[in-house]
Amino acid sequence: MSTTAIRSEGATGDARVGQIDMKLEVITLPVSDLDRAKEFYGGLAWRLDADFKSGNERAIQSLTGERDANWPAWYAEYMVRERSGQELPT
Repeated sequence: MSTTAIRSEGATGDARVGQIDMKLEVITLPVSDLDRAKEFYGGLAWRLDADFKSGNERAIQSLTGERDANWPAWYAEYMVRERSGQELPT
């Protein structure tokens, strides 16, 4: 099998790949106490976008917060403390 390069007459030698400003849009945060988590994120001035319940087993809340470069490290600490019942970080 062989390949053949084809060049258009209008093409320039300066082809560049565009950069896309990508942002994380959605993240799922499993929590053991939904009311506690809702109060916590509300205290961070996050906006409550949706609040759904399906029986006693499931609940879905959608919150929107401000961008924070320290989020990954803070979230890791939050999850460890939340799951072990320790005081949550602020």
